[in-house]
Amino acid sequence: MSHVFACSPAELLSVLDDPSFDERMSARTGVVREVLERKEDESGSYVRFRVTANKEIPAVMAKAIGADRIRYEQESRRAAGSTTLAWTIIPMVLASKFQGSGTTTVRATATGCERVIEGELVVKVPIVGKQMEAKLLESVEESYNQAAALAAEMLAERAAGA
Repeated sequence: MSHVFACSPAELLSVLDDPSFDERMSARTGVVREVLERKEDESGSYVRFRVTANKEIPAVMAKAIGADRIRYEQESRRAAGSTTLAWTIIPMVLASKFQGSGTTTVRATATGCERVIEGELVVKVPIVGKQMEAKLLESVEESYNQAAALAAEMLAERAAGA
């Protein structure tokens, strides 16, 4: 999945790293991202946060995972000077049955930059695993599309001096 922006990679990363970005995304989507740990040094940055979707999941999925909402922790690492973020999802339930990892890269284009998200989400739960994968993928795509819209909005606000 990818999104194109009319700005430099540094400008986009500045918006995505802005603490108000997460606050505004939460207000817009109902998905809460709570920062658990943040480190930045000469080698790069590391962030671990907890994600809670305030949307109930289908009953059959809730029964399979023993929870009525999707909740997980995510670790993100970016080397100093890099525009690629490596991420790993750590599930709050069924840890041995779920894997999620990938990268988010922001690269320059002739007209600005492109954010490319690549990764894999695998749910190994009998009967409902494929349904859960589809629901998670739909949720992730929706979230990234909303994040792209908010990033474009914040870039426009910055350009207007707001």
